[in-house]
Amino acid sequence: DISAVMAAGSVTELWLYPVKGCRGVKVASARLGRHGLEYDRAFCIVDLDGIVVAAREAISMRKLPTLATISTELTEEGRILTLSAPGMSRIKFETAVPTDAPQVTVDASGRSTTTDGGWKLGELQGRLLPLASQWVSEYLNRASGKSKSTRYA
Repeated sequence: DISAVMAAGSVTELWLYPVKGCRGVKVASARLGRHGLEYDRAFCIVDLDGIVVAAREAISMRKLPTLATISTELTEEGRILTLSAPGMSRIKFETAVPTDAPQVTVDASGRSTTTDGGWKLGELQGRLLPLASQWVSEYLNRASGKSKSTRYA
């Protein structure tokens, strides 16, 4: 009975996380697509060289807590994503990634940080946004304080 399901709960807040592991953004509504809520985890950050985490793994906040200091904002009905972080200029880019942007293979898995378990969806093809990659690399390398730089995308 659908009325019983409808009465089981209500949504009081709706949050999207445009970049996996980074701060979310509260929205009034969201479109549901084939793969979930539109713009939710549409982007991720990967370690291209495998210095901080496994190479090309979609990094979670649990594995790299500094991601929690990166704020996200969606504007122009989700067409523009803005990233901001302490000590950095804001960067804006279109959420419609150009088809000619360089490709990067992303390991979409959930390797547990507390057990030997996890899950694996396999590898997905993503697009690298050079200016966003440069911004993220600069911020995360500065925040880590390590002498060896990591290339993030």
